[in-house]
Amino acid sequence: MADNLVNEQSFQDILRTIKIIYDENAKSLKSITTRKGEDVIIHRSLSVEQINPNLLTRKVPNLEHALGMIKGKEAKIIVEKQKVKSAIDLICSWQYSGLALEKEKIILGDFIDLKLKNFEDVERLHAKFDSIHEKYSRILNDIPIAREAAQILSRNVTKIQEAIREVHSLTIDVKPLLCSKHIHESS
Repeated sequence: MADNLVNEQSFQDILRTIKIIYDENAKSLKSITTRKGEDVIIHRSLSVEQINPNLLTRKVPNLEHALGMIKGKEAKIIVEKQKVKSAIDLICSWQYSGLALEKEKIILGDFIDLKLKNFEDVERLHAKFDSIHEKYSRILNDIPIAREAAQILSRNVTKIQEAIREVHSLTIDVKPLLCSKHIHESS
């Protein structure tokens, strides 16, 4: 039934869908690019450590109340440890493992190398597919062959979107295990 729905879409509807996906991809690519020079927290762990309460400073208000129970000359605190990796290393090591892209039905200008192996390919294809979308929008009419070509482009743009989401997920820090609200509530 989903295939019938796709076949019933007008050429303009398919192009609008492609544009929406393209714009979402562009935002995600921008987010990925801004993280390239940063570290990404890839793992967090908690440990309980003992500290000397005499070493507590005024720079950390309510540390005794928020993080531990003082017993004599010992304090126990929960410490969150982080493991980080360079975002650029994570991005560069990513490899595409999804379905192959489909060949274009209508070629307007250059043949496109549909090889998709790494993030550089994602960026290249993202730009190329925008160019194809723009040409289809300008030149083609709503006829079956144009709809079929637009559907292929839509499927390819969706595959690029999935690849971008994979890479984007690599550049997002792992969530903290504890936040100060939970610490205050538990003490």
